[in-house]
Amino acid sequence: MAVEFNPSISQTISNRLISSSEQISSGKRINSASDDVAGFGVSVKINTQIRSQNTAVTNAISGISLLQTADAGLQQLGDGLQRLRELTIQSGNSILNSSDRQSLQQQADQILLQIQESINSTSFNGLRPLAQQGSTDLQIGSQAGDNVSVPSFNLNQRLDDFGLNSFDLTDPTHFESSLSALDQSLSVIDSAAAEFGASRNRLDSVINNLQISNEQQAKSASAIEDSDVAKAISELIHNRLLQQSIIALQAQANSQRGDVLALLSG
Repeated sequence: MAVEFNPSISQTISNRLISSSEQISSGKRINSASDDVAGFGVSVKINTQIRSQNTAVTNAISGISLLQTADAGLQQLGDGLQRLRELTIQSGNSILNSSDRQSLQQQADQILLQIQESINSTSFNGLRPLAQQGSTDLQIGSQAGDNVSVPSFNLNQRLDDFGLNSFDLTDPTHFESSLSALDQSLSVIDSAAAEFGASRNRLDSVINNLQISNEQQAKSASAIEDSDVAKAISELIHNRLLQQSIIALQAQANSQRGDVLALLSG
């Protein structure tokens, strides 16, 4: 009687060998949906979330770079306005003659040009946070509503409103109005710096929270995906032995079948 072997058994063992080899080489228990349908679906969702949050971290870092650029521009403005205030205090000295006042005005005009240049040249990727009123929205999460707005200001207009475009140190009667314009301008700079600082703190917090979340989700994904390499090696050896045993049995069965046929034909 011929011994028959079910081909599906050999195929099952062969599939197990392939799976064990993949787990050992990749370090992953799940390398395709066929390895674990439910686990594969959960893993895809977790990894999608991680990648989305990594992108959100990149967006937040870009926002911080924008704010750093704005802060540097504000620092230049503040320095210029403080220097103008010093010149204004000097102009309050009644001992000065017209030539002295004209010299102060020339210095002030130069500083005003530098202030205007600082406002207009402070730019990050085409955005001018000191020369345009409004805000820039940053996507800082994986959902549609996860965003934060970074403010921007039209400081040219604000400083003009305070009268810096007609700043005059040549006339002693303008002393008080000039000093008031500078104090109001410095107050606006301080307010803008405070808003930029609050936005920076929020983005720092967002980045920290996203990184913590990603670490936790990466651990969850690892628990689902990662292979027990020692177990995979053990299963590989076991299935190789099974495969070798089946091959030997098949060879033995075929040999016996040949002997029977030879007797019958003789």
